[in-house]
Amino acid sequence: MNRLASAAVVLVLACVPSGNTTPPLQPPPSVPATGMSSAEVAIFGAINAERARHGLRPVAWNARLGEAASVQSRNMAALRRMAHNLPETATPTLVARVRAAGYEFRRVSENIAFGQRDAETVVQSWMNSPGHRANILDPNVSETGVGVTRVGGGPLYFCQVFGERL
Repeated sequence: MNRLASAAVVLVLACVPSGNTTPPLQPPPSVPATGMSSAEVAIFGAINAERARHGLRPVAWNARLGEAASVQSRNMAALRRMAHNLPETATPTLVARVRAAGYEFRRVSENIAFGQRDAETVVQSWMNSPGHRANILDPNVSETGVGVTRVGGGPLYFCQVFGERL
């Protein structure tokens, strides 16, 4: 792993919803139509709405980052554990997941969460957490991918990966 890539990695743990009464976040009218779930589309839109509220350019959808996020949300759901690092999986770290998806990066970061009832609640939780908020409002990222998974009747597991290519 090159030193620039490893030094640029930012990991942030997820938080519990605060019960904040922020108005609902609405996705922008144009979102990718790439087989994303409605929750993934809603998170993508809500993140870009937050970035717009703060004068930042939107992040573009990247299918490779979407795959890395989906892998992590599926792994967390299968193990019923929220963590950035899951040593018992084939891609235990953010860097391993992003590289396995074929994304060459200068910068990469990840927000994870579980148990929130929907996209709106998870984005509100992330915006109420300083580390998550910093990832969402990072002006140095240009792309994102989202994964949301539920196993059986269990809780939702969320992952969003942000990146900037080399």
